Order: sequence, then C-alpha cells, then structure tokens
Amino acid sequence: MKLTALILFLPVAVQAQATRETPVLADEAGIPSVIVRSVLLQAEEGSEVTLDELRLDYLSDGRLSLRGRTVPTKATVVNESFSYTVNVEGGTYRTLRLEKGEEVLSESESPNLPPPGDGCCVNECDGSMVATVTTYDPINCVLTRTTSNGNWHNHMNIVTQACQWTGSGNGTCFAASPSCANTHWIKSTCYQTGPNNGPFYFYLKTTGNYYNYDFMNPALRTDVSQWVALELNFGQPYVEWDQTQWGEHAELLVGAAALTGTNGCTNP
Repeated sequence: MKLTALILFLPVAVQAQATRETPVLADEAGIPSVIVRSVLLQAEEGSEVTLDELRLDYLSDGRLSLRGRTVPTKATVVNESFSYTVNVEGGTYRTLRLEKGEEVLSESESPNLPPPGDGCCVNECDGSMVATVTTYDPINCVLTRTTSNGNWHNHMNIVTQACQWTGSGNGTCFAASPSCANTHWIKSTCYQTGPNNGPFYFYLKTTGNYYNYDFMNPALRTDVSQWVALELNFGQPYVEWDQTQWGEHAELLVGAAALTGTNGCTNP
C-alpha cells in the first residue's frame, strides 16, 4: 500500500483556554507543555480525499500541534497521493489529489522486507511499512525527516513446529546541514519506542527534535518537533504522525507525511 500526504501549516495567533492537563511536549529547558484544547478538523466541501482524522492541538505555551491519523484498507493495495491545507480559524482542511507517482519517500527509505515463509504455518503472512514525516522550507528544500520502518511476519518455527509471530523495526532522524538553501539544521534528540509486538500486533514510534539558527536571522531560533508511529492491531494497520514547529518564521515551514508498504497479516 502506498499513501502520501502533504501538510501545509498556516500562521495564526492563539490564546488557548485550559480544558485538560496532559503533558505532551517539553521545550529545550525541560518545561512540559500541555494540550489545553483540541479541534477535530473537518473536510471542506470539494475535498478530494477525506482523512480518517486530522486534529489541531492548542498547547499551553501558545504553540499549535497538528496530528494526523490514517487507517489504510486492511488487505488491498492502496496507491494514493494527496495534499491538504488547514484553515486554522475555520477548523477545516482541504485536500487535493496529486499526480500518481508523486512520492515523499526516497528510494533509500523503502520498507524492510521480512524473510520469506516456508508455507507450513496455517496463518502464515508478512507485512512491512515505512512512514515518514518531513519538513520543507518555502522553496521545497528538505530540512528535517523522521522515519519509522517496520516489518512483521507469522511463520513456522522449525524448532517448536508452531506458528511464531516476529516483528522488527528501526527509527531514523535526519537534519539537513546544509539544506539546498544553505541553512543548517541540528538534530537535538532522536529516539524510538518499540518495536513492541505480539500475535498480529506491532507498534513502532520514532520521535525527532530539531532546531536552526540561520533560517532567517542568525540571532533567532526555529524549532521542529515531530513523531511518526506504525501500528498493526488484529490485522488492521494504523499510521499516526504529529508535527509542532515554533520560533522565527515557523509559519513558513511546510510539513509532509508519507506511508508505503504492504500488509498480508489480516486474519489472526
């Protein structure tokens, strides 16, 4: 399955009112920020693709965080690309299908393929996915990229002569230094959660935090925090991503999310 989405962030000034206190993000000083309000964005009339979920989180320090969720078709192949823009004040988004073949992923980020099976396991199956969230500047230069790459399979264990579920994966973070516009981004932290897996279950999340001092004014800083997660639950794949950006001219940055892979493990 292949699924590609572009996320365009628009500038906005907000004053958020507290409604719940859940730590979600810490700044460089380690001070936690909390979600004070969440808005589930609605597709505008004329949108060519309706997303499973696109949510705008208002943080207690005034930042905005955009979180997307896609639920690919369980077994069939998906090959779809689309862009979308967010109307923050209106609480809506608009999508537009892209030309087939337009991809955000590079060839070096193809899924890690599981080993071939022996055909002896009753529910033998394989799956692999790679999901990426990327930041671009206004002239389409890649600035940051955070990737989760996982695979899973249910094959016969030749020792126990029983079906055995196995999953593996890795997370990577990239900061352009220099970018094609000769700006220099620094990766402050990169870490992964998982992979966690069990029978017909898999989870992998990668988080990257980045900053820059020469986006415009060398005396001012721009930050990007993003994560992307892969999940397989009872044969149903899910992909979720989040991007938060702040600092000097952060409203000019463009985010993108992409998913490619296949899943044959649909019948636990």
